[in-house]
Amino acid sequence: MKKSIVLFFFSLMLGNLSACGNESNPIIESSAIELQDVENSDTEVLRFSVYISDINMETDQHFSVRFLVQNPYIKNLIKTNEIDVTDRLFTSTKIDRENGKSKSFSVWKTQEIRQEFSVHEIKENIEERESVIVELYSGEEIIARDIISSFEDVRK
Repeated sequence: MKKSIVLFFFSLMLGNLSACGNESNPIIESSAIELQDVENSDTEVLRFSVYISDINMETDQHFSVRFLVQNPYIKNLIKTNEIDVTDRLFTSTKIDRENGKSKSFSVWKTQEIRQEFSVHEIKENIEERESVIVELYSGEEIIARDIISSFEDVRK
C-alpha cells in the first residue's frame, strides 16, 4: 500500500514537470524576425519583434526588452550580439487590473544587414538553431524569455 502511494505521488510529480516544459509563455504571445527592405534605399534589415501581454505580470512594473543573438551567422550579419530596445515599458496599474483591463505591447527594433547573405541560411539559422532569444527584464530580474523561431522574408 505504501509503495503504491509513493509511486502515485512520484508519477504525479513527473506529470507536472513534463506539463511545465510544454506550456507556452503567457507573457510573450509571439515573436518573429523579418527580412525587410528600407524604403528608397538598397539597405536591407532584420526586424526583431515581440508581442507582449501584461496580464500575467505584476502591476505598475517597469521593464525593458532585449534580443540576444546566440548564433555566429546572425551575429556576423548584423555585427552585434545584443539588441536593446531603449524604451522602458510599464504594465497596467492596479486600478486597471481591478477593472479587468490589461495592456498589450508590440515591441520591435531593426538592425541593418552589413554583409552578403543567403535568405535560406538566415531562415534555417533562425527556425532550426535557436539563434535569437527575446528577454523581458527589470534590472537584473528576467521576467520572461523565449526563443524566436519564426522568420519571414517580407521584401518587396
